[in-house]
Amino acid sequence: MRQILISSLLLMLLVSCKHKPEVVALKHYDDSYTHIVKGKGELPKPGEYTVFSLKVVGDNGKVFTDLTAKENWTRYRQPDSPDEFRPDMPVDEILTLLVVGDSVTWVYKVDSLTREHPMLEGATELTYGISIKEIVSGEEMLKRIEGENAEMQTKMAEVQGKEPIVAEKVKELLKAYKTKSLKDMKKTSSGLEYSFINKASGPKPKKGQLVKVHYYGVLASDGKMFDNSYGRGQEFAFTLGMGEVIPGWDEALELMPQGSEAVFFIPYDLAYGEEGRPPVIPAKATLMFYIEYL
Repeated sequence: MRQILISSLLLMLLVSCKHKPEVVALKHYDDSYTHIVKGKGELPKPGEYTVFSLKVVGDNGKVFTDLTAKENWTRYRQPDSPDEFRPDMPVDEILTLLVVGDSVTWVYKVDSLTREHPMLEGATELTYGISIKEIVSGEEMLKRIEGENAEMQTKMAEVQGKEPIVAEKVKELLKAYKTKSLKDMKKTSSGLEYSFINKASGPKPKKGQLVKVHYYGVLASDGKMFDNSYGRGQEFAFTLGMGEVIPGWDEALELMPQGSEAVFFIPYDLAYGEEGRPPVIPAKATLMFYIEYL
């Protein structure tokens, strides 16, 4: 299985290039990476930013991280010297050696992890696939960040303005649920109940994928709001199936096509358990969430 997964990743990277994979040893770490596709251009300079996509696949068949969509590309500021490399993070050095168009893989041994994670069960290696998209100056990146911040402030104000509208909608949906008049209610084998308010035609997310949502959470017993993203004006992002959220959320998002809105009723055993999270979440509390999958 491990060899099949790694071979598949290498084949995908080789589709657009006949370059023979080359193993490159690192100078500052006792490690190496495999150069799959050769790009063109100059190496990044200190203070510049490398923009890249990333996908991490375990040899247990699970996708650990998927940041390949353009909106999820990440960036790395080139250090002034190797002294700034983080301990046990060979990716730092790898990113100083790559130019635009480069694609590489790096294998991380799971045995060196200091904590367990459900997604890593049965895995001995994680294969990182890194593709370099851009190298931009510090000044250009500062402009982009300033632009992003200005855009974010505008969006925050718009989202915050929706909070009272969503609160009223949730109140009506909870009333319909309690009177058994909520339309098209479904229930999974785990006990999760849900109804789509708006079911879109987008793709459903997969485990390991970064998802972004807005949500409004209340206690199903009395409708008391305990948390929501609208008031903060910022979407909530998490990696699906990684245990970063309560189990009911991981299950809920797997049911949602992108662009959908739905209401979920999550029993306590898929939420915060018998003890709850006092003083906010009571013991054995069923939670109601209105979720927009952005």
